[in-house]
Amino acid sequence: MLLIVFGEGIKRVVVYGSFARGKAGEGSDVDVVVVDDELEPLDVEEYLNGFLFDVLLERGGLVSVFAVRETLFTNSPFLTNVRKKGREV
Repeated sequence: MLLIVFGEGIKRVVVYGSFARGKAGEGSDVDVVVVDDELEPLDVEEYLNGFLFDVLLERGGLVSVFAVRETLFTNSPFLTNVRKKGREV
């Protein structure tokens, strides 16, 4: 879906947190990082939050979307755990 909407600018999508570890329980949120070098991160976040809100409203649940540029994803200490333990989808 992301490639259809945003094209080839999406470098990767990484799920992290309890879902990536296989320890998600009822009420767990899904944490997602979208790495993109062509679009504004806020545009990506806004679109996905709007799209996912409608889907999850029907099914229940919460998704946290964080969009970043490749250089930030690669170099940010804040994202070290995401890089190490996240699962690319």
